Amino acid sequence: MKETETREFKKSTSELKEAIISLVAILNKHGKGQLYFGIDNSGNCVGTNCTENTLREISQTIANSIEPKIYPKLEMISRKDKKIIKIAFVGDNKPYYAFGRAYMRVADENRQLSSRELERMIIHKSRSNWEEELSEKNINDIKVKLLKEYVQKANAVKNWLFRSVLPFRRYPPRYPLRYPPSFNRIRAKDYLRN
Repeated sequence: MKETETREFKKSTSELKEAIISLVAILNKHGKGQLYFGIDNSGNCVGTNCTENTLREISQTIANSIEPKIYPKLEMISRKDKKIIKIAFVGDNKPYYAFGRAYMRVADENRQLSSRELERMIIHKSRSNWEEELSEKNINDIKVKLLKEYVQKANAVKNWLFRSVLPFRRYPPRYPLRYPPSFNRIRAKDYLRN
């Protein structure tokens, strides 16, 4: 095992500050990664002194040093009869800051972001649309009556026909498809269960 853009090794917890900077750099580039204490840069397992108190201190330092907050998974694992600490982390709320500064992962190094790079990242984040986020709901969770009321109100207020590109609920549609479904202008009622 060796360091990559999403995996960082630290010999001991005395390198916690550098580890947090690496964690933030990985989050800003890839959105997820892993951090190990007790493995040197060559990938050799050297082990580390690890107790529940150590895990708690690492967790508190991460919580107090990174903005916006993340909630990593910390675990103590044994490898070659030595204890190591594995931290798995995920975050999609870029940019992340460690000790008030933003970093980006480049190969296996962490580079502080310039003000222009940081501005670009913030602008890209603001372009993201809440509609692009994945939902944990499925089509069966839709309340048909509520959706029909919403469509009627939207049509009345805006004085336009509500159009949608949701998947078909009725096969075949009332009229032939001229283009792939996402390009057809289908009325909302074509999608609703009766």
